[in-house]
Amino acid sequence: MLREEKGGRERKKEGSKQERGKKEDGEDKRQEGKGESEGGRISGGGEGERKEEEHKKEEEEKKEKEEEEEEEEKKKKTGEKEKEKMEEEEQKKEEEEEEMRIFGVKLCDCFDLMRRSRKKKEEEKEEEEEEEEEEEEEEEEEEEEEEEGGVDKEIIILSLKSGGIKYK
Repeated sequence: MLREEKGGRERKKEGSKQERGKKEDGEDKRQEGKGESEGGRISGGGEGERKEEEHKKEEEEKKEKEEEEEEEEKKKKTGEKEKEKMEEEEQKKEEEEEEMRIFGVKLCDCFDLMRRSRKKKEEEKEEEEEEEEEEEEEEEEEEEEEEEGGVDKEIIILSLKSGGIKYK
């Protein structure tokens, strides 16, 4: 028995490769299709096929990685597009809200102006009514004065016509 150190692990070897490949009774231990003889030398029991399988696995893993990367790139692109769409929608919403605020302010200003104009009109009406009342009061006072003094005037007018009484 021989021992060799490979990569920090000990490995037991029993005889030569040729002896390991055969059973005790002389039959070939190797599976069919593995370990063909080349010029009197037997290759290592399917190492070529293992290498091919490993190579195929590596290629498949590379393809899978590439596909995953492509999918991630697609996701990123779609994600970026979705982000852009979301940002555009948010911007539109903000603009609409701003417009509504401006409209609301204008509407409030409009209502405020309407209220002010109503108040002015009401005040003007009240002033006109007060003036009319004052005029009516003045007219009533004048009428009262005329009634009181009107008799005297009539008397004076009559007396003037008759020519007897002089007006004071």
